[in-house]
Amino acid sequence: MSNVTEKIQVLISSGDMASVNSLLMMEALENGTRPIPLSTFVRELIKSYIEENRHKLGQRSHAKDEAQRYLNIMKEHKLNTEENG
Repeated sequence: MSNVTEKIQVLISSGDMASVNSLLMMEALENGTRPIPLSTFVRELIKSYIEENRHKLGQRSHAKDEAQRYLNIMKEHKLNTEENG
């Protein structure tokens, strides 16, 4: 757990909370282990989501580069129009 410094707060219904706790307890009983803490469960969900969608982070960078390239072209076009106008 390196660099675990940020906190999040999540509101869920009491029914959902009971369901999650029951599922974690049932999994622990099936595996003969201790139930994992809810915070660990949520942390792993978030990390899994990030890993499954990591390719989108690269796309974001590409989109940013393309937007910057477009802005540069528009600035150049504006300068050329003003000089020749």
